[in-house]
Amino acid sequence: LVTQFSALFPQYRSADFSLFQDAPYSITAERDILWIDEESAQKKRDQAEREAFPVFRIDDDVSDRVMDAYRQFREFMQASRDPSLAEDKAVYYANLKASGVIRQEIMKLFLEQNARTQDLLLSRGEVLLSTALAGGVFSTSGMDQDLFLVKGIEVIRELDGRDISTERELNEVLTLASLPAWLASQIGQKDEQELIRQIIFPIIQRFMEENGRFDMSTTLENRRTARRSVTPEQEVLKKGLLIVEKSQPVTREIYTKIQAYEQYAAADLVNNILGILLLLVLVILLAIILQGSVFASRLLVRKEIIFLAVTSWIYVSLAAMFYRILPLPDWLVLSLLLPTATISMLVAIFISAQTGIIMSLEFSLLLLCFGNDMASMLFALMSGIAGCVMAQRASRRFDIARAGIVLLLYQALLFGVLCLVLQKSWDEAFPGILMAALNGFFCVALMLGFLPLLEHIMNTPTRFRLMELSDTNIPIMKKLLVMAPGTYSHSMNVANMAETAATAINANALLARVGALFHDIGKIDQPEYFIENQSGGNIHDDLKPSLSTAVIKAHVKLGVEKAKELDLPQAVIDIISQHHGKGIISFFFHRAKSSAHEKEGINPEDFSYQGSRPNTREAAVVMLADAVEAACRTLKKPTPT
Repeated sequence: LVTQFSALFPQYRSADFSLFQDAPYSITAERDILWIDEESAQKKRDQAEREAFPVFRIDDDVSDRVMDAYRQFREFMQASRDPSLAEDKAVYYANLKASGVIRQEIMKLFLEQNARTQDLLLSRGEVLLSTALAGGVFSTSGMDQDLFLVKGIEVIRELDGRDISTERELNEVLTLASLPAWLASQIGQKDEQELIRQIIFPIIQRFMEENGRFDMSTTLENRRTARRSVTPEQEVLKKGLLIVEKSQPVTREIYTKIQAYEQYAAADLVNNILGILLLLVLVILLAIILQGSVFASRLLVRKEIIFLAVTSWIYVSLAAMFYRILPLPDWLVLSLLLPTATISMLVAIFISAQTGIIMSLEFSLLLLCFGNDMASMLFALMSGIAGCVMAQRASRRFDIARAGIVLLLYQALLFGVLCLVLQKSWDEAFPGILMAALNGFFCVALMLGFLPLLEHIMNTPTRFRLMELSDTNIPIMKKLLVMAPGTYSHSMNVANMAETAATAINANALLARVGALFHDIGKIDQPEYFIENQSGGNIHDDLKPSLSTAVIKAHVKLGVEKAKELDLPQAVIDIISQHHGKGIISFFFHRAKSSAHEKEGINPEDFSYQGSRPNTREAAVVMLADAVEAACRTLKKPTPT
């Protein structure tokens, strides 16, 4: 059973499939699983990583140094208004302070302005320089080319010991290269603004330094965070979905689905196997308890246990095969394809109806492992019980055939009721009802086909076999009538008494009757040695008691041998071998004692039957009936009643 249940789990391996090659076999999703398109997710992660903003840190020390230098320059320029300084000397000192900031023509233009304009120009330059440094002038050295593809940057400035982060669009980022354009955007087109452009812009560009430095480590961490933040979209592969068809080219998407399905199956395999094993253990324990001596009328013999094991294996094998191979539509429950009624009827016939009902319960519980379908479980349970009841009531093979019509109608009605209870639509119910009816018909047909074969293999006294054997027109009974008419009459009388007695004690009356009919078939070859067949003298008058005893005892052994030749059921053979038990043949024993010398010891065992005591009620009934009938024949004037 464990081997069969292992077929429930996917055995697919992604190693069997190659990208852009034809699929060696088809794969269908046997359950709902979650699938992540790793290729698409990888693209999204890469995109998120590329779009992560590079990080720049503002160095306020650079800003302070630049502003201090400019303020010193401003003071020097204000001091250059001293008329005592020649123009060339002013330029000299300016170059000395500002390392060549002011060209001669700019200095000349500056000195041509009045003091108010000069102060205005220098103040305006300080404001522009301070504004640019406050926003940050960024250096792009050390950056990868792909970092220039982002839409903005992240700016970190330390304030009161804490990092303050802001984001800035790329068109707002100021660099030394974009400084002239930025300065131009800060002034208008008026005449005084032209002086700022001619005089102050060159000075600002000379003093300006990059205070925004690229932070590689923080940028890489941001990119990793952005990559991890991508949550891939999950897609549900529905049960029954064809993932790949045989000979279909395996695309990258299909390959990832196969890998996902394989991983899901591997992760889920342990839990599923553990659950199924526990269910199997519980079902087996339930069977042991129900078949134990507390609940069952008798313990099962070895061949019956083997029969139950084989039928269980066949049933589960069929269930696993259908569940694994066939893509079942929603309306077709698994139990509609299984011969539950067939097996339950066979078990009821060969063992007992109680065992058949127990097997139906076990099968229905095991079906929960195949998709956890409640409709399938209930249908298997109810149809199995119905099969047991019908088989128990049948006494002839024709009764089984007639029961097929009843089972057909019953199963159709049963499935219809289940559809109502489980709220299935008419589109699902109608084909299921037809399938249930067909299942009932084929179950009975299979049972009728396998019944004779199993009767021969198991040699079980089914009621159908016993009915056939109780027919006195069979060849062996006709031969008994011709060869040993007295024994035939004796057997008929014993059969009638045994059947009546067995009925009274709720034993198998039919088995007792058949056993009684065949209990003396060992007398056929030597009928003249038995008193019921003697019409003249007694042949034993001329024989020694020991020889007569040997002949009388031999009829039991000969009867067993002949029964085996006739392939009679073992239960009938046991009745034949036990119908005298270990009883002593008292007539010849006492005759031997009276004729023997006193010094010669007579062993009672030599004059006793070598059989065993009856171990069934039917065998005991036949023994008593045989003794009673034989005793009645010895009466000279028996009572008419």
